[in-house]
Amino acid sequence: MYHDGREATMAEYSTDERFGAAEEAHGGSLAGWLGAGVSLMLLVGITIWGYQVVMRDVNGIPVVRAVQDPMRIAPLDPGGTPAENQGFSVNSVAGDSQSAPLADSVTLAPRPFVLPQEDVSENQLLEIKLTEENSNAVVKLSPGSIEDLVARIASGREEPVPAGGRLREAAPLVALDLIPQSLGGVSRSLRPQTRPEWFQTARAPVLAEVVDLDAANLKADTPMVQLGAFDSVSIAKSEWVRISKRFVSFFDGKSRVVQRRATSGGKVFYRLRAVGFEDMDAARRFCSALKAENTDCIRVAAR
Repeated sequence: MYHDGREATMAEYSTDERFGAAEEAHGGSLAGWLGAGVSLMLLVGITIWGYQVVMRDVNGIPVVRAVQDPMRIAPLDPGGTPAENQGFSVNSVAGDSQSAPLADSVTLAPRPFVLPQEDVSENQLLEIKLTEENSNAVVKLSPGSIEDLVARIASGREEPVPAGGRLREAAPLVALDLIPQSLGGVSRSLRPQTRPEWFQTARAPVLAEVVDLDAANLKADTPMVQLGAFDSVSIAKSEWVRISKRFVSFFDGKSRVVQRRATSGGKVFYRLRAVGFEDMDAARRFCSALKAENTDCIRVAAR
């Protein structure tokens, strides 16, 4: 009984293996056919695409048919007026490097065209008239010296008429037409009025006398303004005069301070400062007014 059961089990195993192998073989053949079909379709597509690319490049070249007739044709009868420089022998020498044969007939140039009198400008007519009026015989003066001429003028004798010349009478002077008084016009020129006594011209501002102070005598924290640093005292004082002339009202009541200083290198310079401010705010307003006119100004305090 045991032997029959083992054989039955082995028979079942062998049957299952045959069915599994058949299913695997059937599935593998289907996948192979599908892969072959896809590969074939891909190959055909690439072939068609490459052919189209090649033919597109070839067919895309533009083809221009050559024109059989000439592009430009000169008319047999161009018409119009021929240019003035056509037909000259000089042109053939310049173009062909050889002289043209002699012409059978030669035509002279026409005479210059003369404008009628109504077409001539007024300036030209005036010149013609002046030329006709002055076309007298040449006047020959009798020889003489300057002394003889001076003697005749001093004696009051009249000058003789030169031979071949003629004197013309001057046109009589015509009085100007004056406006009659009955018309109410201006018959008498008015004299300009004198300047009134109260009207006076503006006088140039007079600079007050400058008071120089010594910086050593000033108290500490005294408000001042510095107008610059200069190489000498004379330059500093001249700069004070120049600035004070521009700002006369601002420098009224201000004193000048020229302070001598030296740098660490030993160079001497002079500070130009102004004193006479109530406080630092007044000095600040003073500098603001000067800076508005492009003048350097720095507010400082005495030490």
